[in-house]
Amino acid sequence: MDLMTMENAGLLKLSNRSKWRLKVFTILVMISSFGGPLYITLFGGLDENLVIWHTMVNGIIGGSTIWGFEILLVPGRYGEAIRRLPFFAASLLRLALMIAVVIIVGPLSQWIVGGPFEPLISFRAGPGLFIYVTSIAFVLLSFTQIVRIVGGRVLFNILVGRYIRPVREDRIFLFLDIKDSTPLSEKLGDLGVQELIAQFFFDITEPILEWGGEVHRYIGDEVVVTWFSKDGLKDARCLNCCFAIQERINERAERYLEKFGVVPEFRIGLHSGPVVASQCGDIKQEVVFFGDTINTTARIEQYCKTVDKPLLVSADLYQQLPANDHWQVTDVGSVVLRGRREEMTLFAVENGTPV
Repeated sequence: MDLMTMENAGLLKLSNRSKWRLKVFTILVMISSFGGPLYITLFGGLDENLVIWHTMVNGIIGGSTIWGFEILLVPGRYGEAIRRLPFFAASLLRLALMIAVVIIVGPLSQWIVGGPFEPLISFRAGPGLFIYVTSIAFVLLSFTQIVRIVGGRVLFNILVGRYIRPVREDRIFLFLDIKDSTPLSEKLGDLGVQELIAQFFFDITEPILEWGGEVHRYIGDEVVVTWFSKDGLKDARCLNCCFAIQERINERAERYLEKFGVVPEFRIGLHSGPVVASQCGDIKQEVVFFGDTINTTARIEQYCKTVDKPLLVSADLYQQLPANDHWQVTDVGSVVLRGRREEMTLFAVENGTPV
């Protein structure tokens, strides 16, 4: 499930994440359309009647190319090879794309607005044009890389200072742990199992983002995902995320078998409740969550092993989810989780498919 998902009626529908990417793409292209007139204002330009329209078309075509690459292609399924490039190599690729855009788009846009086709028109503006375009694009692309590394929501919250003082929030947490990591380590070796874990986390990122999840932290062979409760409950996103993760791993099962000789299996615990969020650290800052909700979610995930179930959901969370007959639910009963005194009811949810 990437740019499009199939509806039951057989019609194609843009996925939630694709809609968001298209909105960002459209906004950035609109901003790019003013890049040419801004250049003319700051540095002067060619004395031609069509130069303003020419530069605006320049910005639209160039912006569509650059942002189509960066916003639509790279984060999607077909951009996997680019996302795996080392940072320096990826930067060189982007730089080459920008230079190619400046060279090609200039004569193309002049021809579109009714002027002659001059293949070397971009060079007539001198090196200043190349420096201008690449500088602006480099800043914006660097920002998108920072967002990708740190996380958009985390970066935004740090910039606006949302968590400088502790804040109480209602959140849903998903704890996912790869099964049998110790036997896997014995079979593949330390480097091999770490490569498998890295591949696994890479593969499940898109399903998590598609269903609105925020990757909070990686801990060894475990990943912690979170939603604001109102967001995770909408369309049962938190539960559909679990099913989408399994679907993605099933799709890539042959790749895992070819490369590692095994398809990773995993356990998931889901729970919701109040937490306290706070920004911690100085040189390396991050948002940290505190509270019993997090500890309980971790215990629920661990209890999956006890009852041999891949997905356990607390009754408190499950009862808030919208009804859906696609889910097969088993009442595990009231249990006392390790480190807790009170009983809590858990449900095992299996064979679900995204609605």
